[in-house]
Amino acid sequence: MDSPDGLNNTSIKDPVFNYDKKTEYIIKITSATGCISVDTLLVDLISIGIVPNVFVPKAWSPNGDGHNDFLFPFTVNITQLKYFRIYNRWGKKVFETNIIGQGWDGKLNGNPQIMDVYTWTVEAISVNGYKYKAAGKAVLLR
Repeated sequence: MDSPDGLNNTSIKDPVFNYDKKTEYIIKITSATGCISVDTLLVDLISIGIVPNVFVPKAWSPNGDGHNDFLFPFTVNITQLKYFRIYNRWGKKVFETNIIGQGWDGKLNGNPQIMDVYTWTVEAISVNGYKYKAAGKAVLLR
């Protein structure tokens, strides 16, 4: 019988697993007295070094000097940005994007917003296909 994906041998107690996809195995064990036990095992790995993350600065200064002029998420092992949203203290959405690297310049309808604390939320998809969600606050400095 062929070994299932990722296993080098199905008839030993400790087969070697080498596979990079989420896989469910059916395990069948027969005791010395003939009792049969059947179970499943879902193997779902995130490879070392492929940990997804999103970093959003705690503050930014949209003053046109070319440094920290936009608030946006820095992504690590993220393939898709579902959304990055920013809200003012009253819960009004002042910015939204789904483009990695695009950020908010601190303006709403062309008007500079006040120095204040703004709340952000982000949802993204990692290189492994996992949904990543986070939220936080950032201070707009002028």
